[in-house]
Amino acid sequence: MQTEHFKVYNAFVNDEEPFEEPPVICLYNLREENDDVVTKKRGVHKQSFGLNVNLYPKASVRDDFLKVISGNKQGTDTIEELALQYTYGESTTIDGISEGSANTFHFHEQYTGKDHGKEGFDVHASMPHFAAWEEFVQTDPFEKDPEVFFFKIIED
Repeated sequence: MQTEHFKVYNAFVNDEEPFEEPPVICLYNLREENDDVVTKKRGVHKQSFGLNVNLYPKASVRDDFLKVISGNKQGTDTIEELALQYTYGESTTIDGISEGSANTFHFHEQYTGKDHGKEGFDVHASMPHFAAWEEFVQTDPFEKDPEVFFFKIIED
């Protein structure tokens, strides 16, 4: 990776050795995004609530998974005023940095609103497109359990 911020990150990791174990870097090819998402810098919403999610759908339900996720993304992007970002894609390999895996999907979501943005996530979880996701989840569609990591910006 040749971006400036990744070079700074790499130098920090190599010089300071801040981790007990090497970090896992998950890279993915974005799905359902226009060129703006890659070229346009987004503002940092310091009061946002976020989550990163790793999902591992079974190959046999891949098409159904993608259909439900597409509906969730479209609903989030078009009708949720408190949603700041909903991006996802399939794992990819970049030599020396990340080893991709088929049917492994990574998500990054951020929401705003009251309670450090948790309000936005709660609204998201109450939407019809999210209900379709919850219905899909009840069909036992995963090779392994989803991994969900919640976060908030800690910068002053």
